[in-house]
Amino acid sequence: MGMYDYVKVSKQFLPSAVKEHTDEWQTKSHNKFLNTLTIEEDGKLYVDNTTDNWLKNGENKFLPYTGEIRFYKGIDDVWWEFVAFFEKGNLLKLIQVQPDVE
Repeated sequence: MGMYDYVKVSKQFLPSAVKEHTDEWQTKSHNKFLNTLTIEEDGKLYVDNTTDNWLKNGENKFLPYTGEIRFYKGIDDVWWEFVAFFEKGNLLKLIQVQPDVE
């Protein structure tokens, strides 16, 4: 059974066409435990549910992750996909993969 995580993204990192869709993006780039990852306004990465804390208590925990997280979803029959690159939990850059940017 393939599980996934959710990603919430601060509006400032998204193109105007999807700024209102800042939550419920999906990813299989991380642990795939139905966690919610959040990219905050300062570009820091947080997780609100960890494997050692299955009770969702609303607390976010800084995630010092280095690597990429690809997240995506369909909006109005258009597939949107992004790749966020992190170093020690800090966003280095976010690239739009789909739809193609002209």
